Amino acid sequence: MAGKDTETLLAYTRQHSSSLCGSAGIQDGSRAAIVNPILRNEELLFGLNGVSIFSSTNTDAMQLWMEKMGFETGKNRFQYAGATELMDMLLGIRYLACRNTIGLDTPYKKIYSGEYFDLYRNPRVLAGGYLVDSSIQDFRLKEKNPFEVQNNLLRHMGGFVLYQTVKVGTLPKQTATAGNIFKLRLKGGQHGYLWIPGTEPSAVSINGRIQKYNNWNNNFLDLGYSEKDRIVEVGMTGHSLGNAVLGTFEQSQMDSIYRKLSQNEVRIRNGRGSIQADRAGILFFGSFYDNGIHVEVDGREVKTLNLEGILGVGVDAGKHEVKISYETPGLKTGAAVTLLCIGVLLAHPIRSRRGISAIPGRIRVQIKGRKL
Repeated sequence: MAGKDTETLLAYTRQHSSSLCGSAGIQDGSRAAIVNPILRNEELLFGLNGVSIFSSTNTDAMQLWMEKMGFETGKNRFQYAGATELMDMLLGIRYLACRNTIGLDTPYKKIYSGEYFDLYRNPRVLAGGYLVDSSIQDFRLKEKNPFEVQNNLLRHMGGFVLYQTVKVGTLPKQTATAGNIFKLRLKGGQHGYLWIPGTEPSAVSINGRIQKYNNWNNNFLDLGYSEKDRIVEVGMTGHSLGNAVLGTFEQSQMDSIYRKLSQNEVRIRNGRGSIQADRAGILFFGSFYDNGIHVEVDGREVKTLNLEGILGVGVDAGKHEVKISYETPGLKTGAAVTLLCIGVLLAHPIRSRRGISAIPGRIRVQIKGRKL
C-alpha cells in the first residue's frame, strides 16, 4: 500500500472516524462493513462492528465459509469485499461504508456522505439469531459458485431460492461479447452479480468504472441495481467471461425471505435475549462457531452446533430466554493445574544446595479423576 494512501487513511482515522460513526448514528452496536477496504483490519481501525478480520486465530472453517460465499479471502484473513444483499441480511449488516471515489448502485438508502466514505443503510437486517429449519444441519459447502452455495444455504434454512443463474457463454452473442467488452442485459428491479472463476482479474471495468483487485473482489462483481431495464458493460484484459456466471434476483424475493426469517428472531443485548419460536428448529446465529462459546436456553446450557462454521443451537416451539457467553477453551483446567502446582510447591518446599526451593520426584496432579 502506498505511503500517501496510508497517510490519508491515518488522517481520516484521527479526524473523521467520529463523523463516520457519530453523525451517521453508528453507536448502537450495529454491524457495519467496508465494501472496498484498503487495509486488512480497516473495520477494527475505524471502530466498526464488522466481519472482516486478519488474524492468525482464524480457523479453516471460518475461512472456507467466507470463501464459498464469495468473499475476498487470503492467508489468515477474509474481508467483506464480495458481499451480496443476501449476505448483508443474514449476517446482520445494517450499514455499508464505501469509499466515495466509487458510488454503489444499490437499493439501499445513502444516509451519509463524508470526506472519504459514503454510508448506506440496509433495510433488511436480521437480528443476532433467528429460527431456521432443522435441515440446516445437513447443509454443506460443496457447490461450485457463490450463487449455488447461497441458494443451497437458503433451501436448508426454509426451502427458499433466490438467485436465477445463467452461464455468460450461453447468452446470445450480441449481448455477451463485443471485443473485450461484455454486454449483459438486466431487467428493471433486478440486482445482478457476476462470478468469474479462476485467477482474479487485476482490474475490471463496469460501465467504464475501473475497480482494482487490491480493494475489491474482482472474482465476484456487483453489477448493481436499477428500477429500469439496462445494459451493463463489463470489460477486462487477459480474461474470458465464457465460464463466468451471471446471477440475478428481484427485490420482492428478498422481501419475502426477510419477512419469513424475521418472524422468529432473538435480539442479543449484553449476551441475553428472548425468542418466541412458532415451531421447533435451529436458532441460527450470524456468528462463527467457536468451542469456547456457551449457550443457555431457559437457564440450562445446551449443545452448540457447528453449522459448517456458523454457530447454532436447537430450540423447541415456545418462548425462550437465551444467554450467550464465552470462555477461553482450557482456561479453567489450566488455571486449576497452576493453582494446584503452586499449592504443592508452597506445601512441600525443600532446600537445594543453592538455597532455592525445589520439589523432589514427579508431581502428579489429578482433576476430576484425570491424572495430568
